[in-house]
Amino acid sequence: MATIVGSRFHQPAKFRSAYAKGDFEIRRTSFYGDANFERIEVAKSAFFRPDPPDNEGNPVRFGGEARFLGAHIKGQAVFDQAEFAESASLCPSSAAR
Repeated sequence: MATIVGSRFHQPAKFRSAYAKGDFEIRRTSFYGDANFERIEVAKSAFFRPDPPDNEGNPVRFGGEARFLGAHIKGQAVFDQAEFAESASLCPSSAAR
């Protein structure tokens, strides 16, 4: 599992073509600029959510554009309480269709 918890990205964040062998999880994290997840490959599921167990408060926040074009997530993509201030591009890769 690849996990990012409680981080703040003040500059554009680039996860383009990243690979997660298991689940990919981002919790309680803020992206103040654009977040690029284009062509990310996740072997299981991707989660963008507050901290468990109650999942209350501190959601993942996307302050700029969030791009997931060509993402290949073999399981689910879960955006539990995620906040998007600008546009989000969520187009799966042709391999995932």
